[in-house]
Amino acid sequence: MRALTFAVVALAACTPIELPPPPAPRAIAPSVPDLHATAAPAGSGRVVLDAEPGPAEVSRVISESSFGYGSSAGFRSYRTLQPLQQRQTELLCITPCVVDLPIGAHELVFRERTGDGGHARSSTAIVAVHGGEPIVVRHAIGDESISYSASYLLGWIAVSVGFATTAFGALTLGLGAAAKPGGQVNRDDFFTVGGVIAGLGLVLDVTGVLAIVLGRPHHQNGATTVFTF
Repeated sequence: MRALTFAVVALAACTPIELPPPPAPRAIAPSVPDLHATAAPAGSGRVVLDAEPGPAEVSRVISESSFGYGSSAGFRSYRTLQPLQQRQTELLCITPCVVDLPIGAHELVFRERTGDGGHARSSTAIVAVHGGEPIVVRHAIGDESISYSASYLLGWIAVSVGFATTAFGALTLGLGAAAKPGGQVNRDDFFTVGGVIAGLGLVLDVTGVLAIVLGRPHHQNGATTVFTF
């Protein structure tokens, strides 16, 4: 029963909380140089890029592959069990900006520029580029990196230590129950020590579960508005 409870907690804690995307940006074109000063190359379309909050780095995914399964964890980020992905991108510009992209569908990555070395949010948008009039792509950045707080790590440490402590306390109680009454071993001492250890383990378990729940990873898609300039 205890192992089943631990498995349920682990499964729930590893599942990120899906947050609703931010409101889609308004269809207001940013201030950019004259788009018609030069023509877009043949087979390309002109795109105006903007982000909220800005400025933001915009990259284009040029290749992406998946192989095997695994998980990765760090102090600032966490990804649940999923196909291992290798993504290659090229930096296009810093918003607001104007780029010429080949006609077709493109996956663009908008990354927040924090400037302080903190957690930088990022999210993606699929944009269909066509010839003719330039289009404007305004993207409200979400957080697809699945970040989590330090309490998440501390919670798992507390649960692990609590599990071992409770097991040791249960073993001590078992030894006390197995001791013969009136023997050289004082059964009451075993019961006292085992109860204290098991109680401490239970406190660590409860505290750890609360820390894990409060520090669960979050995931948020971005929101995109596309319109003709």
